[in-house]
Amino acid sequence: MEQQRCAATWRRRVSLAAALALSSLGLVLPARAVTTIVLNEFVPPGDPINTKIVNPWTKEVEKATDGRVIFTILPTSVAAPDQLWPAVTGGIVDAAYLFNGLLPKQLPLEQIAALPFIPSSSQGRSVALWRTYKKFFEAKGEYRQVKLLAIFTQPGGGIFSAKKQILKPDDLAGMRLWALPGVPQKLFQGLKAGVVSRPAVQMSELVTGGTVDALAGLSPTALSTFKVLDYMKSETTVPGDLTAPAFSLIINKAKWESIPAKDRAIIKTLSGEALARRCATLDAIDKAIETKALKAGLKVAAASPELIATLHKQGAPIVAAWLAAAKQMGVDGPAALKYFSEQAGAGTAP
Repeated sequence: MEQQRCAATWRRRVSLAAALALSSLGLVLPARAVTTIVLNEFVPPGDPINTKIVNPWTKEVEKATDGRVIFTILPTSVAAPDQLWPAVTGGIVDAAYLFNGLLPKQLPLEQIAALPFIPSSSQGRSVALWRTYKKFFEAKGEYRQVKLLAIFTQPGGGIFSAKKQILKPDDLAGMRLWALPGVPQKLFQGLKAGVVSRPAVQMSELVTGGTVDALAGLSPTALSTFKVLDYMKSETTVPGDLTAPAFSLIINKAKWESIPAKDRAIIKTLSGEALARRCATLDAIDKAIETKALKAGLKVAAASPELIATLHKQGAPIVAAWLAAAKQMGVDGPAALKYFSEQAGAGTAP
């Protein structure tokens, strides 16, 4: 009962916020039926996920539906990143994108995008993830409580150090390394570094406070967004990257069904693989940020064969665990992983 009252309170607050936002902009809704979707964004407002992917997508939907579907983007997140799924299913917000890595039990099949050492780009992985979902995963009902609109990934990440460059396993000795929860955390567990795994939003505090010396699992863009790239002296690249953070854009099921069929069809056309292809912009931004960092003194080098072999040994159980989870859900894991890897390399093609 208390949870229901809290949800009702949040809905009233969100409705008021949406009304105030429209009023402050001097907008007058037309007499015709308009569907307003309240969208939650949990990363900082200036993050390219917002400015280059999700926000332009909302504008395109509004234009394509002739204003019959409009979005209100909340100024701050209504819930912690790991609570956004219930925020959407409970109607606290209409729609949100969420980090798949925080939902390994809810979305076990979608963890395929986080598996290490799959050469690709943000666009390539995003397209591959959508195609693999449609071909292998959709029928398994991971998103049955919501309507899935799109899945996409950020660029993959390597290893960054604020002290000595990490090129071989012994270089990890005595280092305090922050690793993205999930695959990167598991890759470095049991090695010579002390591993700290906390939400990415805490990175700045950990780096500036001297709690960690190195970072693993995020791209230059992500480090720039969280204002820690300038503290890094070196970057170590790993073929195929350590992982690639993946996100799901979802909408409340009842809200989705309240949208007229004509406009649902338009939204679907602009979502899915079409949204995944927008991630080419993320690749371009990541390259530009890394180039700027190189000019500012960042040193970039490839991991040694010894370090690569060590990380691959650490990664084997991670892949095996995903294959076992896929089998348990009735999915041909080896076939899905082979298809995903192939599509990731060819995902930029029509």
